[in-house]
Amino acid sequence: QPKPSSTEPVPDQSKQQQQQSPTQKDAPSAQDILISDILQQDDYYDILGISRTSSSSRDIQKAYRKRAVQTHPDKVDGNDRRAFDKVSEAYDVLSDESKRGLYDRYGKRGLDPTQGGGGGGGFPAGSAQDIFRNFFGQQQQQQQRHPRNRNIH
Repeated sequence: QPKPSSTEPVPDQSKQQQQQSPTQKDAPSAQDILISDILQQDDYYDILGISRTSSSSRDIQKAYRKRAVQTHPDKVDGNDRRAFDKVSEAYDVLSDESKRGLYDRYGKRGLDPTQGGGGGGGFPAGSAQDIFRNFFGQQQQQQQRHPRNRNIH
């Protein structure tokens, strides 16, 4: 094949590639893909993009900061808070040693106080009622032994 001379126009390959590939508006951005992935995730470790077994508190904090910047409503088109809220929730649980222990042992059910997993401040189910019963029951017994309002006649 003869080489094109300097006077003959060379076909513009970039125009051909642009016509074959989808437009920039049709293709999701890397940020859109990340946010979609986070919204589909249910596991807190996956949401932060860290390993369950080898994540120190420093690793968790570092991953949170990275994800928070990537999903912050001010940085995301449309100001969608859902991904940012999931990242914040994951960090809230994994950065607290007691919550993380419950989550590692029981999953999200362990954090739900209505499920009896001890999510109500780390107390086992029913113990809060026992504490109040014991406290107020003892208080009533003490009042019967030492009544304050005696009628003196």
